[in-house]
Amino acid sequence: MQEYYTSFSSEGDHSTVVAIISAEERKSGSTTLSKYKATYEIRYENDQLKMISGKAERIN
Repeated sequence: MQEYYTSFSSEGDHSTVVAIISAEERKSGSTTLSKYKATYEIRYENDQLKMISGKAERIN
């Protein structure tokens, strides 16, 4: 089971994308549901969208 939610904001020449991701993780025969918040800064460079920076953190 994987779910995700996104939001988007723009300021000047760059934008920020925030995604909340739910993922089933398997380890040593057991399964747990984990949630992560990922934040990415994007902007256009040479007429192509480019990811400038990003980070993710577990939010369970």
